[in-house]
Amino acid sequence: MRAGNATIPRLPYLRRLDKIGLFEAMSAQDAVEALVGLGWPITPYGRDMEFWRLEDLIWSDDELIETASRQGVPPAQKVEQQIMAKDPPQTIGDMRRKAIVTDAEITAAVEAYLANPKVPRFQFASGHILDVSAAVEANRHAKTILAQKGTNGVFRRTMVRTAVILATPVAR
Repeated sequence: MRAGNATIPRLPYLRRLDKIGLFEAMSAQDAVEALVGLGWPITPYGRDMEFWRLEDLIWSDDELIETASRQGVPPAQKVEQQIMAKDPPQTIGDMRRKAIVTDAEITAAVEAYLANPKVPRFQFASGHILDVSAAVEANRHAKTILAQKGTNGVFRRTMVRTAVILATPVAR
């Protein structure tokens, strides 16, 4: 870590953290996102953006990760395990990746909505039902684009498709 032009000696316990694999479990970007979420004004710094700046302090990736861990930010692997343990509801995009719904079905849902935005629901072959109108209403970007007159048809279709992919089915 450096303050201005002076170099502050590297902290001795960084080597210990590396031995337990903390640096492999958390990226500098994870640490930055977590610390910025806590209100820290961290910005990239350096000619090649190889350092991080917090007011007058300049930190390396390792020092930033160590600081994040001291602030209680869990390693990315642990966060991912916690998220997976909670088993969040599946979105249409998750279901597509698992081959529960197909691209053709997603396209059919989009086309049905574009043909008649008041169509109440679309049923996928798997039995899942999606309220496409509610999905578009819930997606602020899609809602904004579709409200604008004269928007390109391809762009409108893309925004509806995005809303569908991010939506969670209503029932099965």
